[in-house]
Amino acid sequence: MDRLPGHPEAALPRARAHPGDDDGLRPGGDEGLHPGGDDGLRPGTATAGAGRVPAPAPPPEPAPLAQLLARADSARQRGAFQEGWELARQAGAAALRAGDEASLYRALHLQSVQAVRLGDLDDAAHAGVRAVAVAERLADDAALVAALNVLALAYLELGMPEEALDAVERTLVVVRRLDDHEAVFSTLSRAGTVHSALGDHARARAFQEQARDELALAGDRAGADSRFALLNNLADNLVASARWDAVAVTREQLLAGLDVAGQALELSRATGHPYREGMSHLNAGGLLLHLDRDAEADEHLAAALGISRRHGYRTLESSVLEAQAMAALLRGQHAVALELFGAAAALAEDLGDVGVATTVHLQLSVCHEHLGQPWEALAHYKRHHELERALRTRTAEARARLLQTTADLGRALSEAEQHRARSEELQAHAEEMRRHAHEDSLTGLANRRALDERLPLLLAAAAAGGQVLGVVVVDVDHFKQVNDRFGHGTGDEVLRTVAHLVAASCRPGDLVARMGGEEFAVVLTCPEPAEAVAVAERVRRAVAGHRWAHGPGSTTVSAGVATLAAGTTATVAQVLAVADQHLYAAKAAGRDRVSHGAVGRAR
Repeated sequence: MDRLPGHPEAALPRARAHPGDDDGLRPGGDEGLHPGGDDGLRPGTATAGAGRVPAPAPPPEPAPLAQLLARADSARQRGAFQEGWELARQAGAAALRAGDEASLYRALHLQSVQAVRLGDLDDAAHAGVRAVAVAERLADDAALVAALNVLALAYLELGMPEEALDAVERTLVVVRRLDDHEAVFSTLSRAGTVHSALGDHARARAFQEQARDELALAGDRAGADSRFALLNNLADNLVASARWDAVAVTREQLLAGLDVAGQALELSRATGHPYREGMSHLNAGGLLLHLDRDAEADEHLAAALGISRRHGYRTLESSVLEAQAMAALLRGQHAVALELFGAAAALAEDLGDVGVATTVHLQLSVCHEHLGQPWEALAHYKRHHELERALRTRTAEARARLLQTTADLGRALSEAEQHRARSEELQAHAEEMRRHAHEDSLTGLANRRALDERLPLLLAAAAAGGQVLGVVVVDVDHFKQVNDRFGHGTGDEVLRTVAHLVAASCRPGDLVARMGGEEFAVVLTCPEPAEAVAVAERVRRAVAGHRWAHGPGSTTVSAGVATLAAGTTATVAQVLAVADQHLYAAKAAGRDRVSHGAVGRAR
């Protein structure tokens, strides 16, 4: 077919990066802020032309953090980037509130990855810078590599090539510390993408070949994401090479690239990922155009356009429109190219993609010039230069905002840490207050309040489990004489010692409480009433056998036992009353003894 001669710009559209999902997220992982508002993780200024629908209303109950992260990554894997981006923002807010930096990193990384796909490059860069900062705080090299790889792409698309190259160079240094061929592959692949977009296709090919070698070393450990990324990036770099210098790319190379694009297309279909399928069609169409197989190229580009529109992939749609327009222009179909470039320009400006809009307006100027429309050509040429100035301004503003990003994150994390510390302090205080409210301050045993709260529960549990409920009431014999003869300090020491002896004589799980004064209670469940009586006897013998270093030479206790057999019913008051009656009986019989009685009536 006839190619357009004479106009150098017509053969050099802006090279756009269309990377595969080499973002450091492994398939099936749970690499996982609140909708519709300022979340403290990004500046309050709106991102121009992000191309998103309004965020849905938040659910009545927030989902658990791990669940949010898993859902965000699941959405990414199936190409539902709007959904995944929103879930990642919610997860980030939850992680920040919880002070969970590992989860915060994963949320920010997912947000950055999917913001790139949605064309919200400011958000992608801000989330990416934060992800890098958190990865550095965590001293996690694998996380740092993944975050820098995505950040490099965001910088590149924002028109910040120096920052993109710096991110790639940092990643190449860090990744060598990892024993992970797939991570090295991702980094080399991203380096190739950056150099391809900057026009250094020879170096890009060198990086892609190194990436291929690393992926081969990864073997079966390499996932579908990485395999697709390699195929896609090899094909994309060849398309870009042919655009920049068609003479330097041989037919054999184009045919080999077409085979690679076909493999990428098959893999994207096998994994059910429409975004990748659209990219594969776009690359196949670009290669077919350079092979002069126009009809096949048009079919692939039409398929890519259909996918992008069905799924709302507006940045991909912009790329396809630009490719279709370029194909028409190269065929000399200026009117068709004019219409397609016009649609691409409108979409790019709506998305806020100033870099693409700048290039497309230059192509519109070329089309009008060839159609003999000088005034229209001049208008688009002026718009091209206006956008170039706007792009420089936006880039400068983005740099200024990004300088503040890490500091903002540090402050947010510090505030979250202070909030968490305060919450823990309040929780500990509340727990201490609860403990004091249910603990006897002298002996450390449960107090009467705790006994009153737990006894009804234990009674119900015994009935439900077919067990005997036993209540033992223990009283220190002649305790008033101890206070009168030795003083209240010694009396307190006697009570503490008796409390210890009672608790040590009981079984794990028995409730031991001080009822007040010199009176204690033990509540237990057991298969037979005799077991409750045996516990009371152990308490009595332990106290009687204790040798006191100071104060009374010996001390004894009396105990009353009430048991409620399985299949009988009684109230708490009735059980305590029977235990008290038998305590008095033990006292009346001479003290230092145990008296037992049953309580309750058959059901």
